[in-house]
Amino acid sequence: MGKIQPAKAVRNKIVSRRYRRIERKIYEGSELSDHDIFLPLRFNIPTQGLIPISESRARLSLPPLVRSYFGIRKAERSMKNNPETPFRFIDDDELLEFHHYAHELGVNSMGFTKYRDGNTDLTAIVITMELDEVHVDQSPSEETYQELVMTYHNLGMAVNKLAKWLRQHNFYAHAIPPASASLDFTKLAESAGLGFHGLNGMLITPERGPRVRVAAIMTTIDNLPLSKDNLHTWISEYCATCEKCVDNCPGDAVLSTPVVEEGKIILNLDQSKCADQYVESSGCSMCLSRCPFSHSSYGYLKNTVDGND
Repeated sequence: MGKIQPAKAVRNKIVSRRYRRIERKIYEGSELSDHDIFLPLRFNIPTQGLIPISESRARLSLPPLVRSYFGIRKAERSMKNNPETPFRFIDDDELLEFHHYAHELGVNSMGFTKYRDGNTDLTAIVITMELDEVHVDQSPSEETYQELVMTYHNLGMAVNKLAKWLRQHNFYAHAIPPASASLDFTKLAESAGLGFHGLNGMLITPERGPRVRVAAIMTTIDNLPLSKDNLHTWISEYCATCEKCVDNCPGDAVLSTPVVEEGKIILNLDQSKCADQYVESSGCSMCLSRCPFSHSSYGYLKNTVDGND
């Protein structure tokens, strides 16, 4: 019997020579170079972790997984399309149109915050996209893994399209897709008022808890409505009394006591253990599915902290 090839439907999607080169490396277990991919900051997943665990996953996940990383390349290369003299102010109608377009692309929430890149002051447009609750609740499973991969892919497409929209309206825009390792998206989203981090190191939002992925667009627009206060800091107080992500992490990666380096609290997450568990168990996501914020009312949980329940 000859070598089994990936499904024809997948082959039809992997149309470029570069896709096929990376596909071959992943199937052969070869190490991917920095030229091939960028890895998500939170997990620091080793390149061998991208090797499909099963043939079915290889067929279903590889094209969007690879394309999500090429979305980063697209974001960088599209920088040359920025206007030479971009507008610094956006009117209310344009901003409303931008919000509507983002919603059409599947964006769930949007916030704005200042960001300093070296000596340059920029405004960050921070966006989130939901992970489907049903698929997350099936964790760990192939369905959960597919949902993670597709959400990275879809959010990467959305952030590039939004950056293109801004350039077409003569605004400067630099898209930062969710698979990029160049930003701490959780801290950026906190600064934009979209939520607060939980013990698992992920952003917890009032609408969907930790079931989101985050991306950003850097721009020079000066009059976007910046977040002034983060109303979600009480989440850390709730997490300290809950610890369900700690108790339910099969890799013992979520820590009740934070890691401290040089006197500074870093995070309550063992990155290496988290990466191992992510690779071994279909994207894991147990800390998402077991988090009360994924299922309970945000207001109800806040009342428990405030002593009103």
